[in-house]
Amino acid sequence: MKLSLVRGRVCVDILFIKLLKNNMKILNFIIGLAIIIVLSGLFTLGIKAFYPIPESPNQIIITSPPYCPILEDKEKCAEVIKKWEEQYNTTETKYRSLVSEYNQKVEEYKQKIKTHNRNIFIIGNIIGILFFIIGFLLTKLSIKTALAVGIGIITSGLYAIIAGYSVGWNSADDKLKFFVALVLFIILLGGSLLIGRKWKSKILVEEDIQTPPQGHN
Repeated sequence: MKLSLVRGRVCVDILFIKLLKNNMKILNFIIGLAIIIVLSGLFTLGIKAFYPIPESPNQIIITSPPYCPILEDKEKCAEVIKKWEEQYNTTETKYRSLVSEYNQKVEEYKQKIKTHNRNIFIIGNIIGILFFIIGFLLTKLSIKTALAVGIGIITSGLYAIIAGYSVGWNSADDKLKFFVALVLFIILLGGSLLIGRKWKSKILVEEDIQTPPQGHN
């Protein structure tokens, strides 16, 4: 009689655990997805708000002065150029100076873009590494939603890293890219082993709970 009661209680406990696990899977999925969306959005908006792309120099809206071949009549050529100068209220010399100044600004802009993209690479990877570490540490907690939160943060870190690589790949030094990739590999390897060991222990515990006690007739 006592054995039957114990077996019945164990069956009820197993059923309750299964129902709870099914509901928690849905909740964990929603929580993880929400964290990915929010953190990825915060990363993108943070970059735009606090480290925007440098502004490009204003283009010269004046058309270039008319070209006069060497063999063309000099008086006629001078007359055409004079009309152009009157139309745009400038001179050919000033125009050449504007073009030279614009070209210099373009070169400076290209250098700023290169520096900006390299810094985005560094920022994205630093944030990604921090997210990886925090996410893997959270998976060690015994809270039911810890795994979903941890995976959501890890995935957001992956988004930041991909964004950093896609923007700054051509602007970052090869040695820097190698060092960052090496650090990421070490963190991923250690974190994966950590999660694997935790879940192996959890599966063994659940198997012990689901195994009903054996009695003698």
